[in-house]
Formats: sequence, structure tokens, C-alpha cells
Amino acid sequence: MSTKTDVGTLTDQQIAVLEFERQPFGAPRSLGQAPAVLNSRERALYGSGKPAAIRQLFGFSEIRYGQILAELLELPAAEVYDAQLVRRLRRIRDARRGSRRS
Repeated sequence: MSTKTDVGTLTDQQIAVLEFERQPFGAPRSLGQAPAVLNSRERALYGSGKPAAIRQLFGFSEIRYGQILAELLELPAAEVYDAQLVRRLRRIRDARRGSRRS
């Protein structure tokens, strides 16, 4: 994926946000395959949805999380860390912006 020097300008929190965005929210629940025993992180991801997971894992609101993510998507270091993820998130963001204008 990348080396430590490639992502040297990303903070631990920024890396955690990118890793969090990789998670498939709702997949185990919708497929009926949620693990029988969940740790606190899994409960946050699968139990109450993404907003609750954001509050539990990062300690801030979904709105603040969105602001942090938006800033992160503009950093070249984020694309170095995980180009495929960052480009996908940018496409989603741009599509939402386009639909709001229509």
C-alpha cells in the first residue's frame, strides 16, 4: 500500500478516518451475518450505524466528521496513503454536490 514516509504528513486521526471509511456499514446486519459476540468497535460499526460509530470511535459529531473528511480528501498525502479510496470518496462527494445543484 504505502510506506511510513509516504504518509508522514497525515496525523493518526486522519489515518484512522481513512481506515474507518473503508468499512462496509450495514453489510453484516443486512446479510444477517453479524458476529454473535461483538467488541465495542464492531458494535459501533454494525449495531447503530455510521453516525453512532463516528461518535463512539472519534468522539465528535457526524457534521464535524464530514468537515474533517472533506479537508482530508484534499490532501495529496491522503491520496498517497490510499488512492483508490480517496478517489472513490471524491466521486461520491462530487456526485452529491451535483445532485444538490439540480
